[in-house]
Amino acid sequence: MKAVVGVAMVAASVAAAAALRPQPVDLAVTLDAPDSLDGHVPAALADRVQVTTDDARAGLARRRWSVAYRGGYVREVGASQLVGPFQDPAHPPCGARVIVAQRVLDDAAPILARAIDAELAGEHVVAAGTYAGTRDVTVRWAQLVMHAEDVTFAGAAGASPGGGYIRVTATLAFERASVPVVIALVPELYGSALSFHAYARASVEVDNAALAWLAHRLGGDRVATAIARRQLDASLATTLEPPPPFALPGGGELRFVPCGAPEIHDGTLAALPFAVAIAPARGAALPPGTGVAIAPAAGGVLPPLAGASLPPPRVAGAIALDLDVDALNALAFELWRAGVLDRELARAGLDRRFADDPTVAELLSVRMSSPVLALPPVVTARGDLLRLAADARTTLTDGGAVTVGRVYGALAFRVAPAAHAQLAALAVDVDGVELACERDRDPARVTLVPCYADLVDALRGRAGDFHGALTDSFASLLAAIFVDQRVADPRVPAALAIRGVAPSLDAGALHLELDAALVPP
Repeated sequence: MKAVVGVAMVAASVAAAAALRPQPVDLAVTLDAPDSLDGHVPAALADRVQVTTDDARAGLARRRWSVAYRGGYVREVGASQLVGPFQDPAHPPCGARVIVAQRVLDDAAPILARAIDAELAGEHVVAAGTYAGTRDVTVRWAQLVMHAEDVTFAGAAGASPGGGYIRVTATLAFERASVPVVIALVPELYGSALSFHAYARASVEVDNAALAWLAHRLGGDRVATAIARRQLDASLATTLEPPPPFALPGGGELRFVPCGAPEIHDGTLAALPFAVAIAPARGAALPPGTGVAIAPAAGGVLPPLAGASLPPPRVAGAIALDLDVDALNALAFELWRAGVLDRELARAGLDRRFADDPTVAELLSVRMSSPVLALPPVVTARGDLLRLAADARTTLTDGGAVTVGRVYGALAFRVAPAAHAQLAALAVDVDGVELACERDRDPARVTLVPCYADLVDALRGRAGDFHGALTDSFASLLAAIFVDQRVADPRVPAALAIRGVAPSLDAGALHLELDAALVPP
C-alpha cells in the first residue's frame, strides 16, 4: 500500500509540474484581411516572433513572421501584398522601344528604286526624253544639323534643327538628262499612329527651262507625293512601329502603342518609344474546390510603377527591342490577367514532376496541385539578373485532408548560351521557395500557419530540375511572341520577317536582338 501511495504521489507531482510548465504555442499569424500584410500572433509568442518586411517601394511586398527554437530550428510564415504606386491604364509608361538599324534602310533602297520605276514608267518630257530608270538610291537616318543643305525644304516638312528624319537620295535618268532628287521624310505621331511628312527637292545639271520645269515637277509634286507618301510612308512607318498585337493562347491579346517621337541618330539607328497597353483586372481564379477568392483593392489590380529608365539605344543587327522593368511588369500583368502564365505553369508540370520524384513518392504522402498565381508577378532588376517574384495558391492533399497552400517563389533570369543559332534562351532558376497553409479563413481574415516543411525542402532540392522546365517554358513563350512573325502592310511592296530573337540584359532592362529582314510580301 505504501508503494502504491508513493507512486500516486509521484504521478500527482509530475502532473502538477506539467500543468504549471508553460505549454508550447505554435506559430500562427492572423491577417487583418486575406490580402493584408498586417496581422497578429498569439500573445504567448509575441516577444519571440521576429518580423521582417522586404523593401518594396513598388511591387510585391513580402512580410515574414518567424520563431527560432532550440537546435537552430526555425518556423516561419509569410504574406504578400501588391504595393504602389501603380501604372495608369490611360497613360502607361514609355518603358519600351523598338530600334531600327541603318541596315534596314539599306535593304529598303532597291525596293524603293523599283517603286519609283513603276511610278514613272512611260513618263516622257520634251527636251528630256522618256524616263529610263532610277539609279544611286540611298535611304539614311539623318539629323538636320548634319545636312545643312536640307534646312530649307526639310524644315518645311517639319524637321526641327535638332531633330531627325529619313533622307532619300536618287538620280532619275531620262534619255537626255539626269535629275538628282532628295526626299525628306519627317516622322510625326498622330495619337498612336506614326506617319511621315514628305517633301522633295530636285535639281538638274543643265541650265534649260524645260529641264527646270521637270525638276520642279518631279521634286515638289510627283516624287514627293506619288512616291514618298504612297510607298515610303507606309513601308517605313510599318518598320518603325512597335510589334503588332499578339494574340494570346486562350483569348485576349498583347497590344503595344507608340508614346513619343522617334529618336534618330545620323547614319546609325532610330528608336521609337512605346508602351505595353494594360487594362485593370479584378483578380485571378484559384484552384477549384478551394473555396477561396482574392479580394483585390478597390479599382482592381494593376502592375506597379517603378519609374525605371532605359539605357542609350543600341542595335547589333537589324532590329532590337528594349523593355525596362515597368514594361516587363506590364507585360507580366497582361500575361497573368489573360491566364497565360497559369497555363504555362500547368504545362510545365511542376506538380507532376514533384509527385513523380522517387523520394517524394516513397516518403511523402502530401501532393500538390499546379500553382495558380494569385497576384501578377513582379520583376525587379538586381545586378546582372532580373528577378521575378510571384505569390501563388495550390491545393495540398494529404490523405483525406485538403488545405490551401500559399506558395511564394522567385525566379532569377539570366542569359544562357544559345541552344539554337536563331534563339538564345533565358536561363531561369528558382530563387527562393516559401509555403504557408491557410486556416480558419473567412471573407474578413485568414490565419496562416507553417506547414509541410519536408515539402518545402523537397521543392528546394528539386531546383535543378525546375531550372530546365522553367527555362524551356519561358524560352517557348519568348519564341511564340517574336519568332517566325511577319509584319506586313498591303500598301507596301515588302514585309518584315522575324526569324529569331537573342536576349541580353542591359542596365536593368531586357534587350532583345531580332534577326529580321525586309522580304517580298
